Amino acid sequence: MKKFDGISDTLFVPLIGRIYATKHHFSLLYDKYAVDLESKIESQMLNQNCMNEYTLLASATRNHNFDQIINDFIMNSKGKSTIINLGAGLDTTCYRIKKGDIEWFDVDLPNVIEYRKSLMGESDTIHFVSGSIFEPEWINQIQEYKPETVLVIALGLFHYFSENEVLKVINEMFKKFVNIDIVFDTVSKSGLIRSNNLVSQMGNKNAKMFFYVNNEKTFANKLLSKPIYIHHKGFYTDTLKLIGKDIKNKTRLFMKISDLFNMVKIVHLSNRDHTGLV
Repeated sequence: MKKFDGISDTLFVPLIGRIYATKHHFSLLYDKYAVDLESKIESQMLNQNCMNEYTLLASATRNHNFDQIINDFIMNSKGKSTIINLGAGLDTTCYRIKKGDIEWFDVDLPNVIEYRKSLMGESDTIHFVSGSIFEPEWINQIQEYKPETVLVIALGLFHYFSENEVLKVINEMFKKFVNIDIVFDTVSKSGLIRSNNLVSQMGNKNAKMFFYVNNEKTFANKLLSKPIYIHHKGFYTDTLKLIGKDIKNKTRLFMKISDLFNMVKIVHLSNRDHTGLV
């Protein structure tokens, strides 16, 4: 059985959430590629017993929101467009999204990419890149394709690093790519405390979270390039609208409280001209 420790071990959590949503709440997210992986992975790695309805749907909600952002990018981008998925893990978005003329790069640590390759395939436009996000090699590999417009997504990744580390990675991307949007999910300080408690309850005590953003514009101003910040709706807005009547009262309450206090959020930073696009 393939073993992962710490942060890498969390790569199964989003997959479990996508499988759950596809089977029980497909109006929120339908991902047949995630379901196809179920038979290829050891059953104990996909154990849902340590997850509740809220944590399962939190992962699916994140994918639902990012799917919309990616589709908007594809529809509005000009020139040779590239999507970079940092900390891709076992994410299947590259297969689920109708990409059009897009180069897609899934980036993760060598052991994760090795495992990913054993389960999924690359193509002429889908590429797996092995390396640490803190080293420049992955950027150099992607720049060989001469991207003109870039969307970087990081789902459930930055939580595990310090603010200085996150700032360093984002600054480097803004420095190397001329037309770039960087989109990631994060939590507030109070959301961070709750998230760490949930991860601990799930049995992974080696994946502590450190990074949070209380004010998105304040965070954007800490970056060297001073990118624009693009506001998005509440994290659970669509989930409550689409399946709010079908979920447990406790889950629905947690989602409403989260959105009320902006505890879970999407941060969208850009150095592109978004006039007429947002």
